[in-house]
Amino acid sequence: MPPKAFSCYTLEDRLHYLVEKTGLSLLEIKEALETPAQNLELAEAFIEAPFGYFALPLGLVKSLTMNGETYCVPLAIEETSVVAALNKTASWVERSGRLTAHINGDQKDQTVIGQIQIASLKDPERFQRHVRDATREWIDLANKGPAATLFQRGGGVTDINLRLLSRQKDSGVMGVLHVRLNPCEAMGANQVTQVCEFLKPYIEAKTDEKVTLCILSNLTDQKLITANLVLENIDPELGHKIEEASHFAICDPYRAATHNKGIMNGIDAVVIATGNDWRAVEAGLHSYGATKDATSSYAPLATWQMQGADLVGTFKGPIAVGTVGGVTRRHPTAQLVLKCLGNPSSNELSCLIAGVGLLQNLGALRALVSEGIIQGHMGLHIKNMIHRLEATPEQKENIRHSLRLKLQSQKHISDSDAKKALAEIAKVA
Repeated sequence: MPPKAFSCYTLEDRLHYLVEKTGLSLLEIKEALETPAQNLELAEAFIEAPFGYFALPLGLVKSLTMNGETYCVPLAIEETSVVAALNKTASWVERSGRLTAHINGDQKDQTVIGQIQIASLKDPERFQRHVRDATREWIDLANKGPAATLFQRGGGVTDINLRLLSRQKDSGVMGVLHVRLNPCEAMGANQVTQVCEFLKPYIEAKTDEKVTLCILSNLTDQKLITANLVLENIDPELGHKIEEASHFAICDPYRAATHNKGIMNGIDAVVIATGNDWRAVEAGLHSYGATKDATSSYAPLATWQMQGADLVGTFKGPIAVGTVGGVTRRHPTAQLVLKCLGNPSSNELSCLIAGVGLLQNLGALRALVSEGIIQGHMGLHIKNMIHRLEATPEQKENIRHSLRLKLQSQKHISDSDAKKALAEIAKVA
């Protein structure tokens, strides 16, 4: 039997673990992982003039329990310590805690937003009247036109709202129509932008105003995900230290930025692995962090507090992802990842992504308030340093031992330390 620590599994052991836990065949897994690097025709379907692939390591959280379900969670990431931290934290939660996540409100009302801008209104009051009178007509036109397929599946355009904004460079008024679209299992970016462009001539004809811009918004605050994590009977000293680290992020936007980046270490890794747009998710979450709290210019997306003997963490933010369309449908590795996750719905995937982000935040805070971030991060980075050296396996093992001792005693190591250790070992030989 392989060792319990997943990092000690051989590559074949890891693949067989996936086979056992997901029901996928070994051949299916290997083919999905090998296909992209060998297939430039596939790359041609994604971008213009490709000449290869830039590969990221694909790691695994081998067992993450959320909402009573257990998942094997693939992660596409290059940062050294994230996979190890997530596995360690997931095991801690399975022993002593409970992770849940849900979408706020009715799932049928989860919409993405398209914006139709009129840069400077000639008559704001008349525009408001025309919009009020024509909203139902425009919704019906969209659901019979570009959103027809979504509408037939229970989605489509659900509402159109008007916002009047004061122009900053003059005394005029800007009009912005928010088109709200339920994209079903898709992320919805292309669909809602198409709807906005489709409605443009109808809006201009009805209102006698000139539409200047049609585009989606990545601040998808109609699809807010809340994840909660409860750790029972936590060591009170550790719990209060994590609570205080969380309070630091509430008080200081400089700390909140790095606090949220740690959350994104987990979120991005799942978003990328599933073929979704991590730039859109990042933009939405950071925008939400800047607007969620009227008392702060930029707020943490996750907070922690002690409640009696328990440590309670909460994440809240917009996460709009899809399980169909785009790269998610065409990329064999993204398809493999979704199969590993049990082919979740887009809402289930959004919740899982939020849960992973909250777990990663806990792992980072735990490290920060105990041994410090460098001890764990650089301890894992030793493997990267040694990989670049021209040395025998025995020499590399001796160098690894030397660097670990140096890190423990001096709290820092560098590539030059690895080279010096190799030179010293070579002298002895």
